[in-house]
Amino acid sequence: MLHEDPKKEEKTEAANGAGSREVDSSSTLQVGATAEGESEERTHTTTTGTGAVPSSGFIALRTVPVYVTNHHQRIKVNALLDDGSSRTYLNSDIAAELGLEGRPRELTANILNDNQETLATAVVEFMISSSDGKVSKLASAYTVERVTGSMQVMDWSKHKHKWKHLKGIKFPQVGPRPIVDLPIGVDHADLLYSFEDLRGKAGEPIGRLSLLGWMCIGNPEILTEKVQTNFTFFLTDMHELNSLVRRYWDIDEPKETLVVRPDEKLEVRNTCSG
Repeated sequence: MLHEDPKKEEKTEAANGAGSREVDSSSTLQVGATAEGESEERTHTTTTGTGAVPSSGFIALRTVPVYVTNHHQRIKVNALLDDGSSRTYLNSDIAAELGLEGRPRELTANILNDNQETLATAVVEFMISSSDGKVSKLASAYTVERVTGSMQVMDWSKHKHKWKHLKGIKFPQVGPRPIVDLPIGVDHADLLYSFEDLRGKAGEPIGRLSLLGWMCIGNPEILTEKVQTNFTFFLTDMHELNSLVRRYWDIDEPKETLVVRPDEKLEVRNTCSG
């Protein structure tokens, strides 16, 4: 039976308790020669690693609240700075609430796997402003129905206390509707770049200052440490596997099942009755 040296297990636990990030332990079992000039070798290696992983798979993208204005009407919405889009979009219900009008047209959008989709849209113009009012710009966008679906935005003012490098940032209050209504593409590239990046440790969220205000990208949850263990077996003689390893590696073959068709059952029954 393959096993690890108990003393090595104790050393591994002691190293983890001292704050070690990763500990490797291995044990090797050598079996003597079975015949002259012929030997068999079994090696059992156990590797245990401790790494930081996020507690959830949610990743916040570059979202920032802005004001969209049409004459005397103004609505606070959440914008997404989207470098991967060549156009800027505005949800059609926001455009209707502001009274924005544009000439109807068809828009061909490229989606996954080189597929295309034709959308009924209109190009509208409005003023876009930062939450603090320091930046304002005339912008245009294509109206669409929920272009980002139900994509949620993160209120970083409620999470920044978890990380030292984010505590001093004054994140603007998110819009009243917790979804993205205004994806800003590279047709307004001057709104996309960042003046300053604040980084912490590897895997922690990054604070970014853009023309429209502070935002943050990354996972809003604190990283947790989880232990992952890998087992590796190297063997040269399959016939000498011990019972423990064989129990994990052998695959039981299914037993043969005799299948009798209904007509065969009837024939057997007639033969017996005759």
